[in-house]
Amino acid sequence: MTTARYTMGSAVLHDRINVIGGASPAYLATLEVYDPATDTWSTKAPMSTARCCLGAAAVNGKIYALGGATAVAVNIVEIYDPETDTWSLGAPVPTARHYAAEAVLDTTIYLLGGYMTAPPAGPLAVVEAFAAGKVLNVFRKD
Repeated sequence: MTTARYTMGSAVLHDRINVIGGASPAYLATLEVYDPATDTWSTKAPMSTARCCLGAAAVNGKIYALGGATAVAVNIVEIYDPETDTWSLGAPVPTARHYAAEAVLDTTIYLLGGYMTAPPAGPLAVVEAFAAGKVLNVFRKD
């Protein structure tokens, strides 16, 4: 990678590995793309919000950067379009969190668990489902 980093998000799209945000030690907004066919890295347009500990998923030819942390956990969703090399804001996740896991099933993104920094701070028992940039369901264990 061009920039050493940790706690970044990553997603595979069009046979390329996309590495998003993270810290180095300052929070990053950068997007770097690795093409294993040519063994090269390229830098693409940055997100609007630098953050670490974010989730990332690829669906329908776009990459979703979900949540993460600035000084606290955030509910920001940014959507990257590789055709235009641009980011746009998506509907925010209902629960601000970082260190969540993400999974894609068909065209639905699931954001699982994570950690909330706002009171009451701590680990989350929440799963949120998204499709086409909209929240479909929130499953919460209270």
